[in-house]
Amino acid sequence: MARPATVLAQLLDRPKEERNLGPYQLIEPLGKGAFAPVWLAKELYGDTELRTVAIKLFALGSDGAPSGSSKSHRSRSSGPDRNRIVDEARALCRVEHPNIVRFYTLSTNADETILGVVMEHVRGQSLDQSLAAAGKLPLRKTLAAGVAVASALAATHQAGLIHRDIKPQNVIDALGVYKLIDFGIAAADAPRRSATEADQVSTKKKKKKPELKQVIIDDLPIEILGSKLSGQATHVHTLDGCELPGSAVVTSGTIGYIDPASVMDRATPGSDLYSLGAMLFECVTGTLPAVAAAMLSGSSGLKGEVLDGRELSPPVCEVEPQTPEALGKLIDELLLPDPGKRPRSAEAVAWELERIRLSISESARPLPPERIGPFRGLGRFECEDRDVFFGRSVEIAASLQTLRSRGLLALVGPSGSGKSSLARAGVAPAVVDGGLGSWPKQWDAVTGSPGADPWAHVVTALEPFVPDAATRSPDAIAVALADRAQSTGRGTLLVVDQLEELVTLASGESQRYLVSLLARLGDTALPGVRCIAAARRDLLDPLLAFPELGRVLTRGTLLVLPMSEATWGDVLDQALEAYGYRLQDDALRQDLLGELEHMVDAMPLAQFALTELWDLRDRDKKIIPHAALEKIGGIAGALEKHAERTRSGLLERDVHLVDTIYKVVMALTTPQGTRAALAVEELEQLDERRRVDEVLATFEEARLLVREGDDVTLAHEALLSQWQRLRGWLAEAREDRQLAAELNRAAIGWGGDQADERLWRKRRLAGAHELIASERVTVSDRALAFVDAGRRAERRGKIVGSAIAAAVALVAAVGGVQYVAGIKAAQEATGEALLAAGSAKKQAEANERRARDNERNAKRSAEKAKEEGRRAAAAEALATKQGKEHKAQLSALQDQLNKARTDAELRAIQKKVNAALNQGASGGPTPAPTYKPPPISSAPADTAVGDPP
Repeated sequence: MARPATVLAQLLDRPKEERNLGPYQLIEPLGKGAFAPVWLAKELYGDTELRTVAIKLFALGSDGAPSGSSKSHRSRSSGPDRNRIVDEARALCRVEHPNIVRFYTLSTNADETILGVVMEHVRGQSLDQSLAAAGKLPLRKTLAAGVAVASALAATHQAGLIHRDIKPQNVIDALGVYKLIDFGIAAADAPRRSATEADQVSTKKKKKKPELKQVIIDDLPIEILGSKLSGQATHVHTLDGCELPGSAVVTSGTIGYIDPASVMDRATPGSDLYSLGAMLFECVTGTLPAVAAAMLSGSSGLKGEVLDGRELSPPVCEVEPQTPEALGKLIDELLLPDPGKRPRSAEAVAWELERIRLSISESARPLPPERIGPFRGLGRFECEDRDVFFGRSVEIAASLQTLRSRGLLALVGPSGSGKSSLARAGVAPAVVDGGLGSWPKQWDAVTGSPGADPWAHVVTALEPFVPDAATRSPDAIAVALADRAQSTGRGTLLVVDQLEELVTLASGESQRYLVSLLARLGDTALPGVRCIAAARRDLLDPLLAFPELGRVLTRGTLLVLPMSEATWGDVLDQALEAYGYRLQDDALRQDLLGELEHMVDAMPLAQFALTELWDLRDRDKKIIPHAALEKIGGIAGALEKHAERTRSGLLERDVHLVDTIYKVVMALTTPQGTRAALAVEELEQLDERRRVDEVLATFEEARLLVREGDDVTLAHEALLSQWQRLRGWLAEAREDRQLAAELNRAAIGWGGDQADERLWRKRRLAGAHELIASERVTVSDRALAFVDAGRRAERRGKIVGSAIAAAVALVAAVGGVQYVAGIKAAQEATGEALLAAGSAKKQAEANERRARDNERNAKRSAEKAKEEGRRAAAAEALATKQGKEHKAQLSALQDQLNKARTDAELRAIQKKVNAALNQGASGGPTPAPTYKPPPISSAPADTAVGDPP
């Protein structure tokens, strides 16, 4: 075995107590690696052992000499080797997957000549140990390991990394959970030399080492004797410049698992797929493809033509006839020398292996009917669609990783990123299938959205598992679910979709109760109880404003982003292949992916267009034709064209539906520009002619509306941005709807008293009244009462003002001597009038409708009052002529006016005042104005509203 670099050897040869790298003490080697060995270590804090880890060690000096011996050497030790290790380790730390060993940190020695990549220490048995013991693996174990490794590779490739050394030795069975270890760090490779340099070094080395006993690829030694290579040998350069016969150069991998396409070129994600195929071949047959090929040709060792891609690997079913046909076909495809003919992605491989595993275990689930197909338009994927839900294996694995240690997972992303489908068709089914571990073995999933009354929705859904849930507190429900898991062995998964409705639709005690329950479930991971919440990223701030909820959301958040163009390509291929379909040709595929490139942020729009394409498939030829894409108007125009076509079809049947369509669609949106859900009964009240049902049925059939229990809502928020007509309606009605929302909130806080200071006045009140009269929006009954109360209070103020004016005029009529006393009396009259207004509250409410009808009469009365004003000019003459007796009479009438408590009493006394004033109309002092009280309330005449734009 080749020795490690000298500086690394010096560290590893020290006594155990002195064998330290930063806070880590190296215990014993875990692998045979020479260039970058892996050691078991323990992390220390003083004398306290914190945990055990695995550390992959790199000597940073390019020539292996001790670092720090000179400035020039120090410069080399901090050169590109170090940078490449740091860059790739940084990326590896971001790969969160349950089947990938976790990377923790980097650690160096004092003079920074050694760099260690610190990672999770996985205890278990590697697959090569199992193969050594049994010869080959059971089929179920092979498939389970294959699914785990393929899923891990999907996450690795998505992070922009390549493992480059997939083989049984690097897959650990840790109590049933398969972990992929020993990533091939790029910086571990020896620098690639040119052919000339390699020949020169090779010549020098051959003089010193005429016999080649060992070849090192990456950091793992492989014992290979030249006699074991049959035919044309593969060509591998060693780290010290030695080579096997030939000219090809390999810098990474292990012989027998190396992708032939990477021998003359750099490794790609397809290289990992080839290595996975070789590993599966070995697990099924007990031998490598190149060895099996040599055996079938009557020779021994490794057949070079297979190793370098000049010859196909033998079919798996030919070597091991008991292999299921589907598995044999998949492995054969993975081992094709041409990467373009292999499966397109690791995720596609994982899906196919899972399908094979289910079929073998007789647990195969039927796909959704072909008439429904693999796409969901504006709808979301549900649990029953899990087998056609592609492209999210990495996110599902990361979600399970979070749920293993936390009680609440928050799936947060922009509108249209696929959060709901991920929760319902991805994560929830994975949990139900035991993705969180061995206990509980069975899970029950409950799914719903908050709506306007979130607590009612939750307790209704949990009632089968928690009796009398409606009478329990949030904390009691959480405890009851944990007790249920302990007593029955069944876990409970609560999925709260569209969590933003908690702030856009809900309020009050119902809102607070659900916040408390989510906070309780998220604070501590209760055994057998988990929660998934999906929320829009742009509406996250109001949710974080609840302190206890914000804390648990931020702890367990997984950001869900729209799928990339490359992922869409995989989804498209897998979805069509699941039903035996394909695109007409590669040109159509490129056209589709070209349009999808600009639609990665509009996933519902893409799904809708693909659904339209599926409906136009050629069932006889099993293809999606070119003409289908042209017919739907392309990806971008499909939804707009479909929505307009649906609306136009309705109007062709009945043009009078134009207003009903507007009211229904607008009622299903919020002032914030999100979807709202309303009961059918509420929607029916929008049209007196009962035409709402026709609109609902047509839009639901067109998949523009969906029913959620008793409620109806828009199929997806993509309609809010992609349907230009609806976008225009929302823009025009934004101010009105915001005012209506403000009015509804003010009405909720109003106590019902006409003297309440929270009543709106003047311009705000006038604006609210005009909004209601226009019928452009719908407000609550309480809001209507709130506005009416404000208008009545405003009229009461006018009555009091008129009473004060009349009192002042009467004081003027009796002369200047009583002026001061009249002012005082007027002030007292004001107080009495306010009391009178309060006591008349009940009677005013009872007569509200009659008061509205009397508004026109009030206007005519006001005109008469103006005519009577001229008679008041004789008020002063009246006071002079009648003398003391008349003064006493007026004083008595004033007292009666002050004591009046109802409108009827006010009118009767006013008649007497007018009669007294008329008696002395000829000559005298300045007349007093005639007082005529207006009716208590009024309403404008019905206003016709034209068709919406």
